[in-house]
Amino acid sequence: MTGVVVTSVDPNSEAARKGLKNGDVIKRVGSRTVRQPADVSRSIEDAKQAGRESVLALVAGDEGERFIALRIAQG
Repeated sequence: MTGVVVTSVDPNSEAARKGLKNGDVIKRVGSRTVRQPADVSRSIEDAKQAGRESVLALVAGDEGERFIALRIAQG
C-alpha cells in the first residue's frame, strides 16, 4: 500500500477529533499521492502558499478509506 503511516497523533488535536489515529495510512493530501512524510509536508506547505486554510487528506484505516478535512496551522 502506498502512503505514509501515522505514528503519533496529539490526543487534543483536530486530527484526533476527526478520527485520525496511530496506524492509519495517509494516501493523499490534496491532489498529491504521498509516499513519504516529506510529501505530506510539501502538500501542506503548497496549500499554505496558495492561501488555503485547510487540506483534504485521503486516509486508510480499520474502517476503510475516508477523506478528512484538516485546518492548516498558520505561522
